[in-house]
Amino acid sequence: MSKLLTNGCSLTWGSGLNPDTRVVDAYPYKLAKLLDAELIDLSKPGESCQYVVRTTIDFFLERLDEDLSEYIVILQLPDGNRFEYWDDDDKLKWRSVIPAHNDNKDLAIMFGSQKWNFYNTANNIMQIGNFLKDNNIRYYISTGGQDWTSGTYNEEISKDRKIKRRIEYIETNYSILGGSFSKSRLTQEVPNKDVYISKEDPHWSPHGHTVVANNIYRLIND
Repeated sequence: MSKLLTNGCSLTWGSGLNPDTRVVDAYPYKLAKLLDAELIDLSKPGESCQYVVRTTIDFFLERLDEDLSEYIVILQLPDGNRFEYWDDDDKLKWRSVIPAHNDNKDLAIMFGSQKWNFYNTANNIMQIGNFLKDNNIRYYISTGGQDWTSGTYNEEISKDRKIKRRIEYIETNYSILGGSFSKSRLTQEVPNKDVYISKEDPHWSPHGHTVVANNIYRLIND
C-alpha cells in the first residue's frame, strides 16, 4: 500500500465541516481512499507556508532510511502573507501569525502586501520542491488557486517581469497541481455555491472536498 502525506491549512484540515465527521469528509481521507493509500495528514488550521514546509521536511528527515518511493505528497500552501515565529517566552513553541486577521495595522501593512505574499509563496515552493526532488519523493503542490497573473488580482504583480520569470520557472521545474499562480483546476467547472460552505465561509463543503479529491486524483494520474 502506498502512503499519502497531506499538509496545508484549514482548507486541507476541513474547517467548517461537521466536527463529528470532519476527518472522513475532508479531501485527504477521500483521496487516500481513491489511491488505496495510508493517510498521514499534517495540516492545521490557520498555519502558514512556513509551517507546511517545516513540518513536511521534519517528517521525512526522520524517515530517510525508509523507502520514500511509497509516498505521494500533496501540499496546499496557505496564503503567503502568513508566517510563524519561535516563542521563547511561552513554552518554547512555534506560533502562527495571520496579518489579515490581526488587529495590529502596522503588522498587516508590513506583511500584507501582495508582492510579499507572492515572494514568500514562491520561495517556499522552491524550498520544499527541491527537498522532495532531492529525496526522490513524488509530490504535488497547490496554492489553492490564487490568480497572480490575471491583472485583476493585482496590477503591479501582473506586470512585474521578475515575478513573471519566477512564475514561469516554478511552473516549468516543479510539480504544480493545477497551476500555482493561475486559477486552480482543483475546483474548476463546479459552481462556487456547490463547492464552498457558504458565501460568507470560503472553506470547502463536504461536496467540495469530494470534488477536490476527485480532481487531484485525476490530475496526478493524467
